[in-house]
Amino acid sequence: MIEVLKDHDYPLIPLVYAKGFADKAWEEDWYKISQFNKETVWVYKDKEIKAFIISFYAKSRPYISVLTVVPESTRKGIASKLLNHCINYWLKDYDSIYLHVEKDNPPAIKLYKKHGFEVIEEDQVHYYMKREKTWKK
Repeated sequence: MIEVLKDHDYPLIPLVYAKGFADKAWEEDWYKISQFNKETVWVYKDKEIKAFIISFYAKSRPYISVLTVVPESTRKGIASKLLNHCINYWLKDYDSIYLHVEKDNPPAIKLYKKHGFEVIEEDQVHYYMKREKTWKK
């Protein structure tokens, strides 16, 4: 089930991120960044948080910052559900949504392209992608 992140779940997000990326957890006060908007952070729960997506409005446009699914819940459509939820939320009021993804993450690139994101720019490490309100599959 997709829901807006609840205040009591804030401490869990760094742990889910670390589990999803086999990396160390974020700082505990991750949500104190200036762009943070608790209304645009969604989690997928099945008894516990299995995935999350963080988006915000910055530089005059909606932006997806992070999408993470814990390893035991991958390949079950959860990332697509969260991504669609986020896209639908933002594209009600805006013409496009943006994100960046590391070039060495083919599964994420494939997911974003499947959902209509196109590469608009790149550097040595990242693809910068954009999804228009209307797109053709």
